[in-house]
Amino acid sequence: MQKEIPLFSWPMPLQWKSPSGKILYDLLSAIPATRATPLVLFGSAALQMTVAPSVLSADVDVFPDVVVGVDSREFPHPLSRTELSDVVKDIGYAKGSASIYIQVCSESTFEPGPRCWRRAMSENIGKSRCTVPHPYDILFTKLQRYEAKDLEAFQAVLATIGQPDEKTLLDEMQSCYRFFIKPSSPRTEEHLPRPFPLGDLRNNVRKLWVKLYGRQLNIEKEIIQPALEQRQSDHADFKTGHKALLASIVAKARSKRTL
Repeated sequence: MQKEIPLFSWPMPLQWKSPSGKILYDLLSAIPATRATPLVLFGSAALQMTVAPSVLSADVDVFPDVVVGVDSREFPHPLSRTELSDVVKDIGYAKGSASIYIQVCSESTFEPGPRCWRRAMSENIGKSRCTVPHPYDILFTKLQRYEAKDLEAFQAVLATIGQPDEKTLLDEMQSCYRFFIKPSSPRTEEHLPRPFPLGDLRNNVRKLWVKLYGRQLNIEKEIIQPALEQRQSDHADFKTGHKALLASIVAKARSKRTL
């Protein structure tokens, strides 16, 4: 009998009783109320605590997420990355001290696509806050490395919630099309950031497509070209709409003058 896959909806409750959840809860609970700090959870632990409990993780990846000028009222004295690492050591979850440890990372370690922060979810523990990006954004960042365990994460999420299907993941890749443009391409815009070794990302996505969907993917024709065409269409529609509006205004003005 085929396993019934539940309808996937987001956001969903964080599984604090999972192995990663218990450790993260201990960390958030250990942060003094006077030093309340917002954290971002990413990597396999985030998948384990949301959509795919079967995903294993030897570490819980977090970074302090303090935005200067935005969080100063809610989090007036947040912990720095170094201070947060000291708390991790104090509660016994530093690397080498526990079978599952907490890795306090730099914010630059997590490089998601452009949709990430519009669909992330948050929960408060005490005065501190934990933000978890959408599973699609967690999976996208795994494509830079793409080791065996990263493929397993994709497969586990797909088996558990039936997503991302091919159409959905292709749409996600198109939203991130700038990451796929080769540095030598004349379309490359020099001011855009380059967080990934682009050749690796392109090759890794091709490998993933064969494993997940059983076919070869054409990066240029199925990701970059449709994304650029859509961008061009959006700009053209914007201009056409303004032209039509201006033409209507001019026509009405002329009509009034002839009356």
